[in-house]
Amino acid sequence: WLKLDESGDIIDPYKQLEPLEKSEIEDHVFGAEIIKDGGAAATGYAAMQFVKMSEAERASITTALLKYCELDTLAMVMVVEHWLEVLESLKKAA
Repeated sequence: WLKLDESGDIIDPYKQLEPLEKSEIEDHVFGAEIIKDGGAAATGYAAMQFVKMSEAERASITTALLKYCELDTLAMVMVVEHWLEVLESLKKAA
């Protein structure tokens, strides 16, 4: 998930997520081009439960949801690792 642009700056990982097909965007995720936030994820998940759609659409949304969840989980792990480092440094300072 860690990619750098030409100038060496980190590219936002959420902007690296794959866009959905046009029909899925309009019909199932209320205009979201990419499932990159909790609102779009919840809407996509709800659509899969309550909207009649093709298996291809369902597979595409499932893949997008799994990638989004993977990235969010990685972010949570990074936060916990940071907290552990801070706690360790506080122990050493005490």
